[in-house]
Amino acid sequence: EKVQAYNPKSGTEAQNAMLWDIDEDSLEEAERLNVMLALIKWEIEHNMLTESQVIEQSDGTLKYFMRNHDPKRCVATAYSKNGGASWESFSHDENLPQPICQNSVIKIEGADKPYVVFLNAADKKERKCGTVRLSEDDGETFPYSRVLKEDSFVYSSMTLLPDGNIGVLFEPDLECQNIWFTKFSLDWIKGEE
Repeated sequence: EKVQAYNPKSGTEAQNAMLWDIDEDSLEEAERLNVMLALIKWEIEHNMLTESQVIEQSDGTLKYFMRNHDPKRCVATAYSKNGGASWESFSHDENLPQPICQNSVIKIEGADKPYVVFLNAADKKERKCGTVRLSEDDGETFPYSRVLKEDSFVYSSMTLLPDGNIGVLFEPDLECQNIWFTKFSLDWIKGEE
């Protein structure tokens, strides 16, 4: 029996189609593989993983934080131990709610602890409640959090400023016609100032 296969990443079906003879056992394996590929394709389309941010943890592991369209309405995460060549441990972090909106995350280099700062619209239904969170364990848990802006909060971008504070540019309303700037310290996130 002739079977046609192609690699969707490398061009059109016509450009990449190959025909070959295949025995019945191999055909059954190919059918199982096609089912698995269909499930993976559904998972990617269902989650629509977009607008992601990556940090490098202290041991060199990459941690990926991803906006997604899953009904759980929380940030998706995954890990890579080989520089991003492959990813594992995909999950949705129930402690990082999101309404399908971009998030911002940075690793604080040269600190006494492996600090990671995470910022997003932390509401499961609407783009509001801009919340900044602080991790002291390379982004695994975020025990500290402060609300930066209660109402509308859309996209943001963070950076470590020369004075040691965190600088943030963010869209303060759903019209996305303005960009505001603010800054704060790690102590402010902890509620110590």
